Amino acid sequence: MSLSLITFNYKTTPLALREKLAVPSASLPALLGEARTRCALEEVMMLSTCNRVELYYRAPDGPAAGRSLLEWMKRGFSGWDEELEHSAVMLHGEPALTHVFRVACSLESMVLGEPQILGQVKEGYQIACDTATLGPYLNGLMQRVFHAAKRVRSETGIARYPVSVSYVAAELAGPP
Repeated sequence: MSLSLITFNYKTTPLALREKLAVPSASLPALLGEARTRCALEEVMMLSTCNRVELYYRAPDGPAAGRSLLEWMKRGFSGWDEELEHSAVMLHGEPALTHVFRVACSLESMVLGEPQILGQVKEGYQIACDTATLGPYLNGLMQRVFHAAKRVRSETGIARYPVSVSYVAAELAGPP
């Protein structure tokens, strides 16, 4: 049993659907508990930002659990069945691990190196901890992810200049 995930992100999912999928922090505990129970997940956490909604999980059969999660999500977003099916990217094992590290290190961000994503991953982690939907595997993994992301920011040039979507937009717009 290894890591599996479902991602809906700016590369694969239209903005209108990402907005519908976004979950306020206050709603995450109930959602995580329900997903864990209904989809037979051993561990689960969720990352919900403006550019991505991702569920990281462990289950005895990751691909089957992913299909179950997708069906569960379709029931909650009726009318979006086809878009959900088309936009969902499911990863298992090593590709899922690589993806989580890349996300936390802001290598999968719309603007390479943007600093907000690590805080958002930490928030999703903390909510899953508080909800008791994490176990030893995801807890240990996230500790390694945070350590790697910190090293990337401090040991590479990725944090050298301020970056964000709004910063890039202002730069492209030029002087007032």
